Amino acid sequence: MTLANSTLSYDYSHFQFLTLNKFIKKYLPIINPLAIFRSIAKQLKNPLKNTSMDTLQETSSKEKISVKIELSKASLQNLYETSQWTKFLSIVAFIFIGLMIILGFSLGFIMSAFSNETITEDFPGYIFGIIYLAGGLIYFFPILFLFKFSSYLKKALVSKDAAQIDMAFKNLKSHFRYVGILTIIMLGIYAVGIMFALIGGLAMGFAS
Repeated sequence: MTLANSTLSYDYSHFQFLTLNKFIKKYLPIINPLAIFRSIAKQLKNPLKNTSMDTLQETSSKEKISVKIELSKASLQNLYETSQWTKFLSIVAFIFIGLMIILGFSLGFIMSAFSNETITEDFPGYIFGIIYLAGGLIYFFPILFLFKFSSYLKKALVSKDAAQIDMAFKNLKSHFRYVGILTIIMLGIYAVGIMFALIGGLAMGFAS
């Protein structure tokens, strides 16, 4: 029994030693600050090696999705007709802007010629020309963006150039942004005018 007990005690001590040795070899590099520093430096030195293949494949697939947009023949035909109509509308708008400026200056000269009979000296006739010129300049830029959109879009459909279609939609975005900002300004002016009209009406009502 004594020999058996000593053998069992030796085996248990040897098992504990082996287990402790495995534990030290496995977890000591994690606890060791020098080993942690070496691991971090290695990761910083080779960041691409630590990137998983799944992440790279996902990124490349997203880039392919963002680049490849296929259009059918019907869509291309619709875009071509859109470029024709937008070009027609922009040319007509340019003509009306030119006529508006000419009419403004003509009206200004006419009003200045008959200033003694029609208007007072506080409101000279050339003011009409300035107002019409300002209106023409305000409406000139969105029409110019629309004209550029039609021109770039037609070139892009003919040459199948991605840079041309980028410029086309950039000008279309500028057109609608300009029109949107102008609409917001006009709505603000109308709101302020209505508010002052209501305040004036209420003031006149209380005064009477």
